[in-house]
Amino acid sequence: MGKNRYFKTKMSPHKLIDLDFEEHRRKKQAAREEDARMLAAGEITPAELRRKNSLLHRMGLDPQSGVILNWQPGYEEMRMEMDKHIARCLVLLNGQGWPEVHGFLDQFFVQVPGLGHRIILHHKLGVEIVVRKFGEEARAAAELHIRDDMGMIQAGPQEAWNLVRNFLQPGQLGTVNEILASLGLPEAGPGLD
Repeated sequence: MGKNRYFKTKMSPHKLIDLDFEEHRRKKQAAREEDARMLAAGEITPAELRRKNSLLHRMGLDPQSGVILNWQPGYEEMRMEMDKHIARCLVLLNGQGWPEVHGFLDQFFVQVPGLGHRIILHHKLGVEIVVRKFGEEARAAAELHIRDDMGMIQAGPQEAWNLVRNFLQPGQLGTVNEILASLGLPEAGPGLD
């Protein structure tokens, strides 16, 4: 089979890449088998499985493989929303959506709208805060959320600032640094490299 350049894989959500349809078909089959195993073992009910697959399909994700379908270029398509974070966790983290982790990581969006809120917890130090709050089992969900939003996991707020600084609105850096100080995290901004 051929390759289709209009798919993004779950491992690189912000880049157009080639996806081998044979590999995609194998992933779908493995996911179907895992769904069947979970049903047989009583780990998930048929209603829960239908609900999970319905949510994933509405979010534009293939329920079996986690591939983001119908991708079109543009910022709006790259931005991960809460439902997409949950849906991707459902696919990739054994059926657990972790809404509390996603809400925690994005809790400062109201105070710092746009990409600026990501400076606060979208880095390795933020992952450790999530682990302290929700336990070690939440680490994978936090890391997936951050990779989906940022493309990578930076060391701390300064490195995250370097990625999003061109998208900050006037006055946002001051608010970000006040929040960082209240959390005991280092400041971010120009001249702190």
